[in-house]
Amino acid sequence: MTKLNRFYVFIVAMLITQAAFADDYKQYAQTVRDSIWAWDKAEFKNYNVPEKYKDESAVILALHEEVYATGSTRIRYTGRGLLGFGLNKELNYMHVFRKMIKLNDKKALADNAEIQFKESDKTMGYYSKTIYKNVIGVRVIKPNGTIKEVDISEAVSITEGKKDKESNKKLAVSDLEVGDILDFFYHEEGRIDYMNIPEQVFTFASKYPILSYSVHCELSKNMTNEYRLLNGAPDFTQSTNEDGDIVLDVKQTDIAKTPESKWLSPYRQFPTIRLCVLYNSNKKIYKPLTARGKGLHKNLPPEQILKDAMHAYNGSSYYLAVKTLNKRIKKHLKKNPSLDKKQLAEYINLTLTNEVQLYNTTRYKTYISTLGALFSKYKIDYKFGFVTDRFDTRNQDAIAYWDYFVVLVANQDSQVFGPPRYRYHIGPYASYEGETVQMVTPKTFNTINFSNLEKRQSEMVIPVSSADQNMNKTEMTVRLAEDNSLTLDINRRTLLSGHQANGRYSDLITAADWRDSVHTWLGEKTYMETLLVKAAKNKKEIESHEASLAKIRKEKETEAKDEIKSYHDLEVKELKEHSFSALGVTPDSPQMIYDVKYTLDGLVKRAGNNYILDAGKLIGSQLTLDESNQQRTLDIYMPMPAAMSMRSRWKFLPDIPQKISRL
Repeated sequence: MTKLNRFYVFIVAMLITQAAFADDYKQYAQTVRDSIWAWDKAEFKNYNVPEKYKDESAVILALHEEVYATGSTRIRYTGRGLLGFGLNKELNYMHVFRKMIKLNDKKALADNAEIQFKESDKTMGYYSKTIYKNVIGVRVIKPNGTIKEVDISEAVSITEGKKDKESNKKLAVSDLEVGDILDFFYHEEGRIDYMNIPEQVFTFASKYPILSYSVHCELSKNMTNEYRLLNGAPDFTQSTNEDGDIVLDVKQTDIAKTPESKWLSPYRQFPTIRLCVLYNSNKKIYKPLTARGKGLHKNLPPEQILKDAMHAYNGSSYYLAVKTLNKRIKKHLKKNPSLDKKQLAEYINLTLTNEVQLYNTTRYKTYISTLGALFSKYKIDYKFGFVTDRFDTRNQDAIAYWDYFVVLVANQDSQVFGPPRYRYHIGPYASYEGETVQMVTPKTFNTINFSNLEKRQSEMVIPVSSADQNMNKTEMTVRLAEDNSLTLDINRRTLLSGHQANGRYSDLITAADWRDSVHTWLGEKTYMETLLVKAAKNKKEIESHEASLAKIRKEKETEAKDEIKSYHDLEVKELKEHSFSALGVTPDSPQMIYDVKYTLDGLVKRAGNNYILDAGKLIGSQLTLDESNQQRTLDIYMPMPAAMSMRSRWKFLPDIPQKISRL
């Protein structure tokens, strides 16, 4: 056989192998289910609940996960070389999650009666392709030992977007009752180009007791396998398989429940193993210069991960509009020669943020680099800071460079500048407050370089704002509607300061309104004012802009109605108007003021000659704590210190105020 013929035979064999990954899904899924249901694991054959757990809402009888990750080089179509085929490195990955849970009451039944999943997923690149195939299996085990497998074809599609594209599927588990055991698994298999497998997280905690939780991993010896133990998590035992690959196993039994369900930071509170499998030998996958080589690495020093983060930031470029920004800054300084460094830093930050939001052509790393470059030019002292989020890992527990966020700490550490956003607040995100920042100064600023910085590091703790700085104040006027005494007309004004202005209310701001407010503060014409200078010439553009704004504001009405529903836990009958008296996005007007007028049904009822008003819902939906959160043992993690107040005024028609009872 000639070399060319052998090559053709090899190509055909390769194509058959690849086609196997795309075989008939039903046949593939059934093979997977048969394999997993046949597991010979004693914990999945034990249906007995210990006496001490008989009064629990539910008990997890068995929980097991398996992870397989191997790298391989395959012949694939690349568009290059002979016949367009060439060698391509890919990562083969499989993850199985199986849980068997005994449901002892209606609440546990309701919480576990539906399962959402995705059958497949893929991303396409120029010469790359990542494909995931997913399979679920569900069985119901009755108290008498009868086992019934649920027909997965009963699942219904959940769609999203204008084209109703399927996002996932939802399966309502039929014939599931209190006292039953639900046994289900999720099997994910992927062939991945040019990226690492998802980080694996194993948490030894649940709101239900766990009788047995085990994990088994088989990882290629040619991969970089790194893991970290958090909060007293049990450690893996290590061995090798017949191929010399790394085998990791861990098992823990009789894990007490962790009942708290609110105000948690799991990476800081629960025993957890984080595992990263990195294909560092694949040159097309990004890795920092300090990345480790193949093998197994446990609990790496946090200084090493910080180096990774700094090197990941090396070479960050500047925003292309920096020259335009310089002109604006110089013009502003000429008009305001008495600006101090803090005021100038604030101005530069907001000016840059305006450019970023306006053109949306820059990534966060580029934004923060440009901000640093501008600070350097105008002699504002600053350092780069690397910080972790309060609802993520601690500094000392970081496992990868992506755990860190970059901020700028300026003017003798008195100002911290974080990611740009549609709001004004001089400080960083609320979840950075109270966190320790690792501050460093790069060797060069032209292309950011953080090499050899061990002796230049320092630390600071980001100050925590006070409750009165993060105020949510509501003023409300309520009156019975003139045309219907069972309906309420409500005018509500919400005043927000500090971090309270970020989130639901800031989402109601349109990008155009944000930019107009900032441009006015900067002393510049708004976009529309610029067009109106030559209105006749720009007539079509003005009409297009106005039409676009009208469409966006119409879409915001849906969000405004959702806010009302969230506030009162009631559907709004009629939204009359909503607007911002102040956006709170500029230094001269830091408080956000939101006004909304609407009509509500359902809060006033007639009882004979009297009217009954459910006034409680007018002050907003209230937090309800179940027993698990009333007596907690874990620390509380809140987004921020915050304060709320409410003032209401009541107006009734003159002929019926005596008939109102407030409940």
